[in-house]
Amino acid sequence: SVFNEEISQDLRSEVLNELKKHDIKIKDQNYFVEIYVPGVFELSQSAYHLAKTSKYDAIICLGAVIKGETKHDEYISMSAGYGITQASILTDTPMIFGVLTTENIQQAKERISKGSYYAKSALEMAILNSC
Repeated sequence: SVFNEEISQDLRSEVLNELKKHDIKIKDQNYFVEIYVPGVFELSQSAYHLAKTSKYDAIICLGAVIKGETKHDEYISMSAGYGITQASILTDTPMIFGVLTTENIQQAKERISKGSYYAKSALEMAILNSC
């Protein structure tokens, strides 16, 4: 997601670095695609539409929700998590919830390395799903 873009882009870099280690063809548009959505809330609908094409072995949803002065962050995080889970179940496509949910920007920056975990999880789930 584009909201909290600095964090999302850093997560993206971690994911791409990990995928390259496993010889995933990042430049091949038939194999790998990136889309950008306004915020974390929009991830589930976009992931669902991608998965309905049956072109992808796994989908990694990246973003960051950082606590503000209200409970808005909680609603967004829970809705996105539920939506991504539902999209995955309905399409039988592994989807990784690569959304950092933190109290502040510093905590988010400290968790950027989770991107490699999200990439590994997607690869593992794609293999499991193909069995």
